[in-house]
Amino acid sequence: MLVILLSGELEAVSPMSYSFKRIKMKKLLYHLVLLWGYVFHHNTKSKVLYYHDISTEYTKQGTSKQLMRSHFEEIRRLGFMIVKNISSPKRQVQICFDDGWAGLYENKDFFIKEGVFPLTFIIISRIGTNGYLTIDQIKELDDLGFQFGSHTWSHKYLSKFDDDGLKHEIVDSKVYLERLLGHSCESICFPMGDYSDRVLKFCKEAGYKDVYSSIRAPYDCNMGAGVICRNLIQDSTNVELKCILKGYSPILRNKDTKREYKA
Repeated sequence: MLVILLSGELEAVSPMSYSFKRIKMKKLLYHLVLLWGYVFHHNTKSKVLYYHDISTEYTKQGTSKQLMRSHFEEIRRLGFMIVKNISSPKRQVQICFDDGWAGLYENKDFFIKEGVFPLTFIIISRIGTNGYLTIDQIKELDDLGFQFGSHTWSHKYLSKFDDDGLKHEIVDSKVYLERLLGHSCESICFPMGDYSDRVLKFCKEAGYKDVYSSIRAPYDCNMGAGVICRNLIQDSTNVELKCILKGYSPILRNKDTKREYKA
């Protein structure tokens, strides 16, 4: 019998009853890796968790308000505190959003009521376009305590740019956000998680304090150069979330690092 995570519950099923279609096998393997990490690498290290939107109207990567509320409840039930910025190595969670979708503004009262003020990484070229936050909405959210960082100018693979292109993506996006917000922008998130030593050099010279990857691990998992790890949970069940929060998989970390980091 294999133990898998299914529909929010731990359920035992026979291997013969499980479809061997590729997508289902991939999900099965993911569940096994999560469970293995939970059992053998159990921990309460602080984590960065991220979504794309709190709405399914603008992107297929959106998360329903009901599921997100359930996630917040589960995070707190498991003994973690949701904070704006992680300041302790254990039992803290930072919430992030990628891209800058408009659902964040439309559900601002939900976040305020929950006491959650996420860090949203903005794609500069998409501000004000269909389905994305406008300049005025970003300013209003910033005034309310929401946080913003750069998701670069055009949301393309950074390791493929020459130096002039990197300057535009990394430096110019920072300058733009700082002028828009009227204060410093200290965070950047790599599109598709893609980065290299050259990218990190540009980020450091630009003055970014925090650089975020999409590598699934605790937030400070010895990545070097101040790279912060994050865990995507936009479709996660509460059981999957529990395994992510209280577990750690070197398998996923190494797989993501191999895919995202270009020396």
